[in-house]
Amino acid sequence: MSGFHTNKGDSLLAGLPLFTVAIFLFLSQMQGQDKAPGKGEPPGLQAADPESGSWPAFRGGALQAGVRKVAPADKPGLTWAFDMGDAVEATVAISGGRVYAAGVDGRVVALELMSGDRKGKKIWEHKIKAGIRSSPGIRDGRLFFGDDFGFVHAVDASTGKPLWTYETEGGAEILSSVNFSGSSLLVGSYDGFLYCLNCKTGKLLWKVETGAPVHCSPAISEGKTFVAGCDGLLRVIDVKTGKEVSQLELGENTAASPAVDGNQLYVGTYGSQIKG
Repeated sequence: MSGFHTNKGDSLLAGLPLFTVAIFLFLSQMQGQDKAPGKGEPPGLQAADPESGSWPAFRGGALQAGVRKVAPADKPGLTWAFDMGDAVEATVAISGGRVYAAGVDGRVVALELMSGDRKGKKIWEHKIKAGIRSSPGIRDGRLFFGDDFGFVHAVDASTGKPLWTYETEGGAEILSSVNFSGSSLLVGSYDGFLYCLNCKTGKLLWKVETGAPVHCSPAISEGKTFVAGCDGLLRVIDVKTGKEVSQLELGENTAASPAVDGNQLYVGTYGSQIKG
């Protein structure tokens, strides 16, 4: 299974250590679009819409298209850099004026997006025993992520307080990042299953066995989730029922996460191909 390990979070700038979370002013309209939550309003209530100023999940949201329709700043510059103390392999989530980051040492932090402090300003920190390489996602005031011991965690996005933990089959690592459909959370595991959990309670709604590690993060569109597996198949699964609707032979194993654009889906494979 180690052959399928890839880092979702590429280094933000050559020369910056991997254990540093850095924020750049790439987006001229970033400041002011994503204001801090008001009193009594938990962060993370924004829709998974890259145009809203937030980036609440891996590649921005359910479609995993990774697109933000805002012009970049003319001269991007480093705003701040926060020392995480160890490697950061997962991408961050951004919502409610906060940045949520997780490290391979099991450390999860919430930082101010625009603090004015060159070293970054930490709001809270939560630590678990296992490493984290699954990119965190935020939904309805809760932050979700998987870990290397096969657990899915939910913590309060305002305080970092643990809310629930779900243990997957066999303790296999979770490198897949969470994605959301309504009140449901979807995530893949190296135990070969795709899991669907209730965001509020952590209760298992359904799981689908693929027969090989699920490294990818599932894309979601129009009530269906799309999972490209290490078994070389692209599966289409009904989000409500967990029933497999169809599958497509990719011809090669893949650890890539699908991206949806309109009625097209794109995914790369280990056969040096992009399929759409």
